[in-house]
Amino acid sequence: MSTTPITPSSYASAAAAAAAAPPPPTYLSNLGLGYAIAIAFAFLVLLSTVLLASYLCCRRRPLSPHHSRNPASAANSSDGIVLPRIIFVAEDEDEDQNVVVGLDQAVIDSYPKFPFSKSNTHLDSVCSICLCEYKDSEMLRMLPDCRHCFHLYCVDAWLKLNASCPVCRNSPLPTPLSTPLSELVPLSQYPADRRRRFYSVRSLMVTDTFSNSINPESQDMTQSEVRITVETVIQKIQQELKEMRELSMESSSSSSPCSSAMLKFSVVLADILGHIESVQASLPVTEGTCQQSAEIKGIHPLLKPKLQSDEPSSYFLVEEIRKYVKIKPNRLGKQNFMGANGTFTSIGHACFSMKKKLEDYMDYDIGDICQDDWKLAQLLMVHGCDPLPRRRCFARAPQLFSKPFPINESMWKLPDDRNVRWSQYRCKNFSCLASNSTGKGFFKCADCFNLSHHEMPRWIQLINLDPSSNLTSDFLIPEVLDIKPGEIRIGLDFSVGTGTFAARMTEFNVTVVSATINLGAPFSEMIALRGLVPLYLTINQRLPFFDNTLDLIHTTRFLDGWIDFVLLEFVLYDWDRVLRPGGLLWIDSFFCLKEDLDDYLDAFRMLRYKKHKWVVVPKLDKDDREVFFSAVLEKPPRPFG
Repeated sequence: MSTTPITPSSYASAAAAAAAAPPPPTYLSNLGLGYAIAIAFAFLVLLSTVLLASYLCCRRRPLSPHHSRNPASAANSSDGIVLPRIIFVAEDEDEDQNVVVGLDQAVIDSYPKFPFSKSNTHLDSVCSICLCEYKDSEMLRMLPDCRHCFHLYCVDAWLKLNASCPVCRNSPLPTPLSTPLSELVPLSQYPADRRRRFYSVRSLMVTDTFSNSINPESQDMTQSEVRITVETVIQKIQQELKEMRELSMESSSSSSPCSSAMLKFSVVLADILGHIESVQASLPVTEGTCQQSAEIKGIHPLLKPKLQSDEPSSYFLVEEIRKYVKIKPNRLGKQNFMGANGTFTSIGHACFSMKKKLEDYMDYDIGDICQDDWKLAQLLMVHGCDPLPRRRCFARAPQLFSKPFPINESMWKLPDDRNVRWSQYRCKNFSCLASNSTGKGFFKCADCFNLSHHEMPRWIQLINLDPSSNLTSDFLIPEVLDIKPGEIRIGLDFSVGTGTFAARMTEFNVTVVSATINLGAPFSEMIALRGLVPLYLTINQRLPFFDNTLDLIHTTRFLDGWIDFVLLEFVLYDWDRVLRPGGLLWIDSFFCLKEDLDDYLDAFRMLRYKKHKWVVVPKLDKDDREVFFSAVLEKPPRPFG
């Protein structure tokens, strides 16, 4: 058997023949399947990209409330209300867009809601949002101003995104800047990013908020425009209230839920009207708006604008004073339980002549600790700025206030020094006040803090006897109480002192209130720390008691020869007012010059009281130029009822 050797040339020719041969059929089929897979994959990638791009574009597209609704989908549901999808768009709009944002849920809940009834013929039968017919007992909500009604859940979802009515676009907030009912929704209910988009008319009322660079002409023009706007809003609200009253009268025959809803809404409108009218009353009247102001009808007489602004609030510049003295109408627009249409806070007439000091007193941070300025407050009160306006700050207290002594110890024991603020006094402790040293900062009652030696025997033992006549101006408490045994129960001590008279009267089961002020020493604190009742009151003020209520009025070291005769008459008539028939007036050691004695005695005789005790003795420390007068007088029953 012969073999043929394999050479390189024969190997190459065999490889070329194999390459020239046609490929098998399975190779072509595999190649076509690969192209199909690649094309399908590319198509899927392209489709996914298009869908993703479409989705992103839809997400970024600006929201619009005017997209077409889908009434067919709403009609397919019979058990509930199918809301259009457009009102469930995300709320994170671009803050730079100049559009009215939606309302908070708390604000939406304040609008009236009521169940639907087919007897309400004046209502539409179809909700304009979901295009579904109303069913009996379905809850509807009414929007202010336009009075359009919608399904409760439809309009709530709408108002969360849009602050205006979906039908008329005018209520409750038609524009972000110049809505006439901006006070309808308190700005504090908006988030911070929404709150700054709305401007309250009230913010333009205070002259302090204007820039100092505004010239008078432009400021008058601004005030005139604001007044015209406010008057327009008032007229519109009054017209709306009139129409609602007429509509309510027409539907009064049937007890419809919508009538009650309109009644509630009219109360809200009346409340808003009262606030806007109070704003109008605080506006200064310019020459160009006087004629228009005179034409406004139906405003409360106390809130009508005047040709010249004589409101107390227009006199002061500090905002806290303006807010305090301004008339506060009742929220419901009706008389309160006291029979008044509003609250009329008062200040003393002398506050106007002490404008700078009062503004300093009222210049504080709301909700913070008050300044240590009680001395300024007392200065204002003594000079006629009484009553003082209230303040919205916390009164200062001693830094280390300790527990007061028990009542069985506190009457005749000096209190703890830590329980008094000493910053405004010359003495810094009670030991200094009780000492015999001079320069303690007060002189009217120099020894009344000396409880053991000076105060303890008063009204219990006879002291200061006149050696020549063996008389004294002091009466003892048991002697006075024996005049009306068992009838003296409550009284007032109008004196300069530390409450010793009230302390002694408690031993006889008589309750006495001590009226005093802090003339150089903490008299009010001392009385309170002894367990008695201090009444921080000046002689300028009418007594805060009702007529014919007190059994006893006692006074010492207060009404003396310094007082004016006319003022003394006013004071005595006021005391007569609060003293009951049969009550006692105890004048204790009233001193004056001898030449003035008859004039002062005539003032006391003018009362025509019954005299139980009446004594005049010389005052020994003034070179026989002054005298003491003491008396116990009984108020007679008047012959007229």
